[in-house]
Amino acid sequence: GLSTGSGDSGGDHVFTFTNNTIDSNGGTGLWGGANGTQTITGNVVTDNGGHGIHTRGNGTYTVSDNTSSGNAGRGVYGLYATHIISNNTIERNGGGVKVGQGGSYTITGNIITENTASDGAGVHTLEAWSPEVTMTDNIITGNSCTDPGCSIVTVFDPESGDPAFVLTGNDLSGNTGDYLVWTERSVSRSTVDASNNYWGTTDTSAIDGLIYDYF
Repeated sequence: GLSTGSGDSGGDHVFTFTNNTIDSNGGTGLWGGANGTQTITGNVVTDNGGHGIHTRGNGTYTVSDNTSSGNAGRGVYGLYATHIISNNTIERNGGGVKVGQGGSYTITGNIITENTASDGAGVHTLEAWSPEVTMTDNIITGNSCTDPGCSIVTVFDPESGDPAFVLTGNDLSGNTGDYLVWTERSVSRSTVDASNNYWGTTDTSAIDGLIYDYF
């Protein structure tokens, strides 16, 4: 695929990946691992043997208006840095979006559909340290998780501090798994804002059964 290389020891690089077709590679389709500013937009990333789009470093990464489909790994996998993941179509991958380590993550306006993973088939955050996460106005439908007790969206417990976790205005209907949201957030943290989502039902007792609160 395409790669910036990587490194944590400094650098303030600017990379722009625009309107590329990246398909049928043995590993990750697009790897952005250099520090600085990365803009990944308008790309079609399909049928690769690893993740579709995988980014990591220090800086600000914008991943927007891409199609990531049919990849063996996650459609979009962000680590560290400030990530803005918006208006992408992420479908038929080995999981939709995954975020981890530090930074901050804004995940908004995406179509995340027909992805399959053992857990967190829509959006998986359990490997995150203590970032702020905002997920708004996404269509997260038709995804499947396969492990017993699995969930479509997972919410991590911060290692330190009290970073906000916002999950509002999303369509979470039509998925297959034991739960739609699994949260490991401790009672000592602020609560997850999970307001104004569509859960496939308006029955509050049914919605309660779709959410697992570890604590």
